Amino acid sequence: MMLEAGRKLDAKVAALVFGMHEHAECDQEMGDDPDWLCYGTDTEGYSYCREYSTDIADAWTVVEHLRTQGFYVEIRMGIGLGLENPGLFARIHEVEVLHRERAGASIQGESVPHIICKAALAVSENPTTAR
Repeated sequence: MMLEAGRKLDAKVAALVFGMHEHAECDQEMGDDPDWLCYGTDTEGYSYCREYSTDIADAWTVVEHLRTQGFYVEIRMGIGLGLENPGLFARIHEVEVLHRERAGASIQGESVPHIICKAALAVSENPTTAR
């Protein structure tokens, strides 16, 4: 399944990584604008869903959250062949998320915020014990 950067991925990160849920009343106040998805918790309140998959500052909150869960997050930036245009050089980055007791993930791509989200979802959706 392709996880494109954007509001649907942001909402999935809010739900699966941070344990937030959508707030229907807040969404109704904002109308049908997908940029104003409201997520949060009953104890911490609700606000618009951060742009985890497209904004590096918001993506960094995902990295910090993973670290509080005992994960080691390494981001490697380098130059390699383009993913969509073989033969053309493009910046390819990698995010690796490791844990001593849980399965990890290694994701490559051209956008650091996007691959941070994909790696976070991979470890959140697969909390099995590492071997």
